[in-house]
Amino acid sequence: MNEVQQRLVNELRNKVESKGTLVHELVELLDISQDSVYRRLRGDSEFTLTEIYKMTNQYNLAMDSILNRNITSTTFRFNKLYEQNDAFIPYIVSLTRQMELLSRAKGKLSFVASELPISQSFQNQGLRDFKIYYWQKVVLNKPKLKGVKFDETFGLGININEHVNSLMHSYAHMKKVEIWTEETLDDTIRQLLYCRDSGLLDKPMLQMVGQSMMDLLHRLESELEMHRGENDANNLTFYVSSVELGNNVILMDFGTHRNAYVKFNTFNTVSTGSDDFCDEIELMIKSNLTKSVEISGKSDIFRHKFFTTLRGKVQALCDSN
Repeated sequence: MNEVQQRLVNELRNKVESKGTLVHELVELLDISQDSVYRRLRGDSEFTLTEIYKMTNQYNLAMDSILNRNITSTTFRFNKLYEQNDAFIPYIVSLTRQMELLSRAKGKLSFVASELPISQSFQNQGLRDFKIYYWQKVVLNKPKLKGVKFDETFGLGININEHVNSLMHSYAHMKKVEIWTEETLDDTIRQLLYCRDSGLLDKPMLQMVGQSMMDLLHRLESELEMHRGENDANNLTFYVSSVELGNNVILMDFGTHRNAYVKFNTFNTVSTGSDDFCDEIELMIKSNLTKSVEISGKSDIFRHKFFTTLRGKVQALCDSN
């Protein structure tokens, strides 16, 4: 088997839990016989360009890294949001699938949070509904929301709720690191102020979302206070950085491979499994940690001051005219 095909096969095996499952999936995906799949995996025959294209789309393969291990460029994947009527549905389904796979692999998630992480904001319904409304109404300018204000009737359909619940369950049971700053809530506050000043939500709804943010902060502070280290059921190690983070960045480490996600266009992300890029992200995270203070289960005074500062920002928002 040539070197490039060996890397391709290794990448495929990293993406799928078992060899038997991989063979079955490739038979369906490539529409070829089981024997043909085995011959390709052994290197007796090569994958065609069309087959490689299908596998790249299905398994989010980092072809730049597979073709050349020494390059400093990579190919990113992203979700096309403007051309779909219900763009949020495939987005949340894809995110849920990745979280479920990471949870089953007993992997680790690292989140550099310049803005409130979706995994935190989605745990509080009022805040979650507002985030989805803002994304569709303000960012994507969806025609179905023309003239629609944000109120208590806005929410997710039952099918999406099931995906969100699955996402939250997977997130709760995986090992994770989050790095915040005192500015992590600022983008959300600006979104609320924009909607208020544009007449898209009234004072009671602003206060409702503000209370949802308060609930998030109280819940999170309580969880961090109860944290007892590596074996704690919460599985969250939380840091506060003293320097600006720049952008939301996620690194999913599955043990056998990694995926990196970088925020763009408010809520969307670009992603890659490139080893070189993931190495850079991992080094960036380690660098940030040297400038951060852990407040999960320790640093009681610092933790209290941090959350008091965040609550003060939310209270100022709720009190604003």
